[in-house]
Amino acid sequence: DDDIIQDFLWMDCCCKIADKASYLLAMTFIYFKRANFSLSEYTRLNFFLALYLANTVEEDNEELKYEIFPWALGTTWRKLFPDFIKLRDELWIRIGYRAIVSRRCCEEVMAIAPTHYIWQRERPPHHSGAVRNYTRQVQLPRGPTASPAKCLLCEKEGRAVPQESSSSCSSSSSGNLEIMKLESSYTVKGIFPTE
Repeated sequence: DDDIIQDFLWMDCCCKIADKASYLLAMTFIYFKRANFSLSEYTRLNFFLALYLANTVEEDNEELKYEIFPWALGTTWRKLFPDFIKLRDELWIRIGYRAIVSRRCCEEVMAIAPTHYIWQRERPPHHSGAVRNYTRQVQLPRGPTASPAKCLLCEKEGRAVPQESSSSCSSSSSGNLEIMKLESSYTVKGIFPTE
């Protein structure tokens, strides 16, 4: 029910960063269970750390997962992302380096609430598979204050997000998304500002 996570999923209109078919969202939940997180550790930061780890394990396109940085870290993401990577590694240690998740395990998680909208997120076939674009210009993450990049194929299918932001997106994403606290379970201390 986190507004920022909801907006992140909404802006990922092509389902390239978080989708059902590659089981990235199910893997995120499984990492929470493997880390034995308490309820208070079910946070936005931990969600984005787990999703980033799942993308690292499963996806070939490195650039797509970088879009997570501005959503998790806010406007100062360029300064904070090295520490985010350290926290991702701490999560990996906490789950006993068990980042590979079987398809069966993911399907069992999805079967808990099979009609939940999150499991309806399916990546279109034209965004699937390994694609190498070595000659194209590198794109920096756009973050919550920008419209999603246009995808002409998804627009034709009626999947693309309108270029004006949603009401929840404009209200929850307008401020700085600085991380408010660092979970005490991590050993990396003093990385993110606390207030």
